[in-house]
Amino acid sequence: MKHRVLLTGSTGYLGTHLVSRLLAEANVERIFCITRQKNPATFWSSLEASLKSNELSVDESNLKSKIEPVLFDLVKDRNSLLSALEPYKKTATAVHHLA
Repeated sequence: MKHRVLLTGSTGYLGTHLVSRLLAEANVERIFCITRQKNPATFWSSLEASLKSNELSVDESNLKSKIEPVLFDLVKDRNSLLSALEPYKKTATAVHHLA
């Protein structure tokens, strides 16, 4: 079974370690990273910097092919959280809330 993981806190200490492990798993086909970054480029820079600062190496081809940044500020938009996560309700097979 292929897994699709919804993840908060992907650029934090625990999150980067989990991202590193999930990227190495053959049965993980997609990682939805909820981020409050304002654009995808900022998310990618932040994730790459966090991976580097935690001395985690990942397969660069897996990084952008498996990870999908989901731009959403959990603090700012708390009231619309359920509606924002609706598209992932049927597709995510696991949720890791590390934020």
